[in-house]
Amino acid sequence: MTSSLTRKGDVFGTASLMTSFQYNVTAKCLEKTRVLAIDADALKGLIEEDPKLGLEIMRQLAQIYFSRLNETREGVTNLFRVFRLQRP
Repeated sequence: MTSSLTRKGDVFGTASLMTSFQYNVTAKCLEKTRVLAIDADALKGLIEEDPKLGLEIMRQLAQIYFSRLNETREGVTNLFRVFRLQRP
């Protein structure tokens, strides 16, 4: 699966915060890019120490996932429109 991350602040690999297994994501930058890597275990520790921080992180992650879900729904809807137009 390929994802396009083109906006400043886009994130990937967030599933590693929600699962107990190692989640590997590969990224390829097509232009000069600044990347911030966050150790999931260290972040989980901070979240456990500061529940308010954890709640804010979960809110932000939920927003990211809902946005991606809506983009996917829009893409599927547009795909169905194309097929509907091509039917005899």
